[in-house]
Parts: sequence; structure tokens; C-alpha cells
Amino acid sequence: MKTFFLYLILVLDETSYIFHKVTFSYQNKPITCDEAFEKFVIHKEGNTYYKRFLVMGHHCEDLTGNNYIGHQEKLDWQLNERN
Repeated sequence: MKTFFLYLILVLDETSYIFHKVTFSYQNKPITCDEAFEKFVIHKEGNTYYKRFLVMGHHCEDLTGNNYIGHQEKLDWQLNERN
């Protein structure tokens, strides 16, 4: 099982924000950081929300703190599925 963390930058008010960490795992078919992001947020009237907070940005990290994008893992999985 592959686990990574989705970090959301949430706006609290006009002058402050917080980082919110969401744990995400997959077993067989890899998922990209952007796909995980889309599973947790709602797009409404040109803005992006997580629960009731406006989302200012996001990024993902693996368990060792390295940047996780997931595109290479997904591509490798898709190529192996064809063989």
C-alpha cells in the first residue's frame, strides 16, 4: 500500500491561513496528487473549498517528506497493465 499526504492551504480570514494534512492511500491503481485533491474539494462559483474553508493551494508529500506528484507511478502502472 502506498501512502502519501495531501497538504491543503486553507484561508481562515483575510490575514491568516493554515496547512491541513490529509492522509491518502492506494493499494493497486496509483493516484496522482491532483486526483487526490479533486476527491477532497468542492468547486463552487469559481472558488475551491475544503469543508467550509477556501483553498489557497495544495501539494503532496510521501512518507519520507519528498514531493509526491504521482504521474510517473500512474504511467508505470498503466504500461504494466497493457502487458
